[in-house]
Parts: sequence; C-alpha cells; structure tokens
Amino acid sequence: MNEHDPSLIEAVRRHIPAHLRHRPLLVAFSGGLDSSVLLHVLSRLRETGDLAALSAVHVHHGLQTQADRWAEHAQETCRTLGIPLIVERIQVAPTGEGIESAARKARYAALARHLEPGGGLVTAHHRDDQAETFLLQLMRGAGVRGLASMPVMAPLAGGWHLRPLLDIGRETLHAYALAHGLHWIEDPSNADPRHARNLVRHHIFPVLHTHWPKAEATLARAARRMAVTEELLGDLGRLDLEAARSDQVDRLDAMELARLPDQRLFNAVRTWLIELGLSLPPEPRLAEIRRMLDARADALPVIRWPGGELRRWREGLYALRKRARPLDPTFTRILHPDTVMDCPELGWRVIPHKTMGSGLRLASVPSEGLVMRLRRGGEKIRVAGQTHHHQSLKNLFQASSIPPWERERLPLFFIGDQLVQVGASWIDATHAAGPNEAGLHIVLERLP
Repeated sequence: MNEHDPSLIEAVRRHIPAHLRHRPLLVAFSGGLDSSVLLHVLSRLRETGDLAALSAVHVHHGLQTQADRWAEHAQETCRTLGIPLIVERIQVAPTGEGIESAARKARYAALARHLEPGGGLVTAHHRDDQAETFLLQLMRGAGVRGLASMPVMAPLAGGWHLRPLLDIGRETLHAYALAHGLHWIEDPSNADPRHARNLVRHHIFPVLHTHWPKAEATLARAARRMAVTEELLGDLGRLDLEAARSDQVDRLDAMELARLPDQRLFNAVRTWLIELGLSLPPEPRLAEIRRMLDARADALPVIRWPGGELRRWREGLYALRKRARPLDPTFTRILHPDTVMDCPELGWRVIPHKTMGSGLRLASVPSEGLVMRLRRGGEKIRVAGQTHHHQSLKNLFQASSIPPWERERLPLFFIGDQLVQVGASWIDATHAAGPNEAGLHIVLERLP
C-alpha cells in the first residue's frame, strides 16, 4: 500500500456518514485527475466492505471535440474497476450567466436525475477548489454565506451531495494517481484564462505562493471558519424568528419583526428565506425590509428580485416565489368530477372527491363538468350556512384575510353563468349538498 493510501482513504471514509455507507452512492466521474482518484478510492472502500453500492455518471456536454473520447475513457475506467457507469448526454443552452455557469447547472440537473432518494452524489471537489471558490466569492463581494464556499455535505434532490476530498490538496491527489498508475484526461478548457477560476489557479495563486506558500490551505481554513460563522448566524436568525412565526410557513408577523435592530432583522429574514428554499435578494434589496415594515398596513409594498419577492400586507410579511409569467385573464378550464387537474399557472392542484352530505350537490354538476375560471370583477355568491344575502367576493376575501395576490389566482367554479363555488371554501347555498345527498368536494393543494 502506498504511503498516501491510508490517510487519503481514511479521510474519504470519515467524510461519508455511516447511514450513507449502506445507501447507493453515485460518483460524478469526468475522467479528470480529481474524479479518477475519487473513484479509485471509493472502489477500494467498496472492496473492504465500507460501502454497499457504488455507480458513476459521466456527463457528456458535447462542448469539446474530444467529448466522445472522454466518454469512452470513462467507460473503460469503470469497466476495469467493475463500477456501473451511465453516460448522460446533455445540451447546454447559453444563458446570460455564460456558458460555464450554464454547463454547471445542466450538469448538476443531469446528476440529480440519477440520484436515488436518500442516496448520495459524491463529487471530487478538493481543498484547492475550496480556496479558489473562496477567493472568487471574495472578489464578488460575497457575504458570510458565500465565503463559506462549499460544504462537505449538503441536501440535494431528495438525497445528499458529498465532497469528501475538501481537506485534501491537489498535490496529494496527483501523488496518489501516479502511485497507482491511474490514467486521466486533461480538459484543455481548464487552461483557458478567460474563465475566472483558471485565472485564479494558473496566474493568481502562483504569485501568492511567492509570499504565502500555503495559500490554498489558509484560504480553505478561512472558508471553514466562515461556514461556522454562517451556522451561528442561522442559529441567531431562528431564535429571532420564533416570536414572528405563524401557522403559515411563508408568513411572518411584521410587528414582531419590526422590534428587531436592523442587522438582526436582515439576518432573520435571510434565515427565513433560506429555510423556504428561496434565492436571496441582493444586499441593497434586503436593506429595504425596514421600509416595508414601517409602511402603512394598506400600502402593499413589495420587494422583487430574480427568483423571489417579499410582500407586506396588513400585519404580515409574506415570501413568494416570483411567478415567471402573468395570468391570462381569459383562463378557462373544465373540471370533470373524476379528474384531478394541475394548474401550474395558478399554483394549484384541483382534486375533486365524491362524498355524502358535503360539497356541491353532485346531481347539479353537468355531465361535461364545471367551468373553472378566474375572478373578473363583480362576482357574488350566497354562501351556504352563512347568510341569506349575496356577498361580493371582495367582502368575502377581506373578511377571510386572503392576500390580494392570492385572490387573483383562486379558481372559481361555475355551472353555466352561475358562480357555485369559490376556491375550496365557499359553496353557493342553492347548490350545496344536503345531509343525505351525494356531493362533490373540491380540494385545492399547492403545487411545488
């Protein structure tokens, strides 16, 4: 056994939690030096019984002329090690963020498709990658969360993303590869200084080494300290959120939040957005939250950024995913009593259930189904069990504290031109099922 083996293999084993050693592990295998060493080490752990199931995915971007040869190399390597391999071919569509960012997003989407629930995706990011990421984030003006760079373990697509080499430097991986006679491919794009990471790797770090020979280790250590700081900020944020939480995960009590000093307020809201899985707004936008909380309760202020928005309404602060397209005012669908309907443009799944003694009277529902459309103004309904008078939807919504942006997406159900049900809550008295009558109970579930 080579002198590099025990420490490297043990480091990888230590960073794979016990519960994942018995789950399917999927290796992102590019065929380069780093992933070749990772795959070889994991194959050794499988041989010793430390891992139960191991497979690999090679993502074929088609961006390089040698891409087919790289896929063949990956197949040959995995065949030699006895590891099942999937070659996933993807098409990278350029975006405003650049081809490198687009390729990375497409690659992770492809890898996530093959990740089994509860399993782990293992990637070969190492200490030098961590140092490069820290420096790049620093030059972007990132905060603590950005400077924390890459975690050893993070949730991903119903499973986990593992980076067990984060404590290992590139020179150690290179020595291991030479000692075991590993063959790997060299991607020429890794030498292109037009990519920011390559500029850091090939031009900036050599200069840093003239004064700080252990620059990568130092920066990686700083990233670990930032990760600890980020955890502490999250703990503080969750403590500050306790008094402001409500029975809706996407709503906080605005008055309770307003009691916090500015920096504690910004940190609490940021923690909440992370919990909800929303992207974070730029710092200047986050600083506008105080203005939102100080606004009149009926002012309906909003903060928008790519991927999300915050809205103040009455005594609540609401977090929403930014909707990609506006509503079609002529939206119309037919709901059949036996068919579940997904309406992604509204954010609802509409589920009809046949019941006894509740919902719409089934005998009133036309054989062709109910007409489903959106509010257009002036609609009224005489709600079963509430009043003998027709009420406007505006009054119903206000009395029930339904936020204005929810009202426009709440489906209305009609028989002909008569409004017979509003959302899942209000049924017209004329068409409500009696105690011994078959009914159609309509349930609305939020789509992810």
